Amino acid sequence: MQKKGNPAGGWKPWVCSAVLPLSLLTGRALLPKEEEALKPPLVKPVKENFEVYEVKRGSITKQVSGVGTLASDRLQYLYFSESGGRLASLNVSLGSEVKAGDVIAEIDTGDLASRIRQQEIALEKAQIVLEQTKDEKRGDAMAIRLKVLDVEKERIALEQLRQQAGEGEAGLKCRRHRDLYRSH
Repeated sequence: MQKKGNPAGGWKPWVCSAVLPLSLLTGRALLPKEEEALKPPLVKPVKENFEVYEVKRGSITKQVSGVGTLASDRLQYLYFSESGGRLASLNVSLGSEVKAGDVIAEIDTGDLASRIRQQEIALEKAQIVLEQTKDEKRGDAMAIRLKVLDVEKERIALEQLRQQAGEGEAGLKCRRHRDLYRSH
């Protein structure tokens, strides 16, 4: 059974076929219109000026003059192991040839000999006091031990002074190779 007023194909397919293209056309109208791309500005190229010279046969000379300083590519610092003190003597001069073990400088030890002698006296006094303490206080081990430590302290101080004196007299040994100081 069919309803009246509704033909077999109906009006719906016809409306859909008309509405669809219209909606596509109206949607396109809603999008903004694209602008045309700008053309790059035309710039006239810069005219280059060339300097032209007439060529002649001849020789080309160039002179350079100046002042300079030459330095060795090998450098080694020499120093005394003890700090302080004044330089007593410098046994070489610029350009001198030296050999390994040569004394090239000495430090002035000043009153070191006097201080060594005073320390020797202080050590001897400490030894005498130790002997007296041993005789007087045979049973007092602590008093004797204190005097032994005093003697040891004075002995160490004397050894340090003698070591300083030995280093001052030995001077600065050359640690460089022979070829660094050659006479020219």
